Amino acid sequence: MRSILHNLLSNALKFADPERSPVVRVRSTLADDGHPILTVQDNGLGMVVPENQAAVFQPFTRQHPHIGGAGVGMYLVQRIITSRGGCLEVASTVGQGTTFTIHWVEV
Repeated sequence: MRSILHNLLSNALKFADPERSPVVRVRSTLADDGHPILTVQDNGLGMVVPENQAAVFQPFTRQHPHIGGAGVGMYLVQRIITSRGGCLEVASTVGQGTTFTIHWVEV
C-alpha cells in the first residue's frame, strides 16, 4: 500500500499544473458488494486516456516527456494491485486532472 500511495501522490504533485495550486484528494469507500475502493484524484495536467486503459500502465509510457521520470511508476502500481487481486482504473481530462480508482476484489 505504501508503494501504491507513494507513486500516486508523488505523480499528482509532479504533474501538477503550474498555473494553479495542486489539490489532491484521497478517498476510501466500500463498493455495494463490500469490497474497498481507494480513489486518488488531482487537478493536475491530466492526460489522454486511450479506450484501452491498459496502455497507460505499460512500462516506459510517458505522456509528459518535459517532466523527468522513467515511465515505470504506474506500471509498478498496476502490477502490485493486480497481483493482489485488484484492478486499477484511470479517468483523466487534459488540463483538468486525473482520477485513479483502485478496486480491491480480494483483501
